Amino acid sequence: MGSRTSVDAARQRRGRPAKSGVPPLDREQVIQAAVEMTSREQSQPLTFRALGRHLGVDPAALYRYVSSKDELLLAVADGIIGKAVEGFVQTGSWREDLAELLSRLHWGYLGHPEVAVAAAARITRLPGEMRFAEIALGLLKEAGLADPEAAVMYRAVADTVLAWTGFRAGLELNAAAESDHKAWEEACLEVDPVHFPHVARLASPLTAVTLQQGFRQTLDLLLTAVQSRAEETA
Repeated sequence: MGSRTSVDAARQRRGRPAKSGVPPLDREQVIQAAVEMTSREQSQPLTFRALGRHLGVDPAALYRYVSSKDELLLAVADGIIGKAVEGFVQTGSWREDLAELLSRLHWGYLGHPEVAVAAAARITRLPGEMRFAEIALGLLKEAGLADPEAAVMYRAVADTVLAWTGFRAGLELNAAAESDHKAWEEACLEVDPVHFPHVARLASPLTAVTLQQGFRQTLDLLLTAVQSRAEETA
């Protein structure tokens, strides 16, 4: 009995099935599990310990599928991007389609705030990111941009959306963010109108702007810039 127990435990440590019925793992399953556990709903940290617990295996067994925490982070980020792009269907309107694609990226990452903060400034170089880039570049070409312009605009719109995403995720995870915002609102509403007349006059509408409104306006400005550039070079 003791020998069989030792064998089953060794199998679990290696990520192999034990008599308990735990199925064997592969890299895709490991990454998918990591994506799931870092979702807003589960909010587990992206660590090998947490992932091993989530999968029911020894954390050391996971290194056969992912060699480091950084590789795991990039793979999870790419999984999020891939899931955001999944099911995307073009309508024939490059502006509407690009807005939808960028919004999918934004909301996909925001569904995993800790990953968004850690990975929004990273480049995965993996299939999900490449698929996103392929679609976005195609839409920019449909807008009428020449190849070099399409490349520059891709970097501009994608990087801006990722910056917005990391910013929003950071605010969500920062316990002091809400109190900071309330203090800022009070400061704007009580500002000296002699020294800061514009802030004083616009304090109410200024402090009423939500993050979602700010993101939508940013997206609209980006797409208008793409359209304007395409018209200039037509």
